[in-house]
Amino acid sequence: MSTVTPVGAAAPGAAPSAEAARLRRACQDMEGVFMRHLFQAMRDSVPDEGILGVSASEQIFTEMFDDAVADEAARHLTNGLGDALFRQLGRGLNAAAPPARPAE
Repeated sequence: MSTVTPVGAAAPGAAPSAEAARLRRACQDMEGVFMRHLFQAMRDSVPDEGILGVSASEQIFTEMFDDAVADEAARHLTNGLGDALFRQLGRGLNAAAPPARPAE
């Protein structure tokens, strides 16, 4: 029977590499971009309140807030888009790694 490796954990016997860390960060960044677009689509679905609508400064603040929340959520979410991307793309890291030298 095979064992299941938890999401984000290295395979048994595999040392975490700099490439894996860079890939994880890139996947988290991609998830943050996706979440920003999701937040924007949700805000666009709600009509502006008031007679004058939303001021430019309020819109800028809201976008900055959404960016910060999206980045934090992407770093802390488990089993999200970033983890799925990492699992898929991380397979290439193991295949591209040179075989380990046998101990003498």
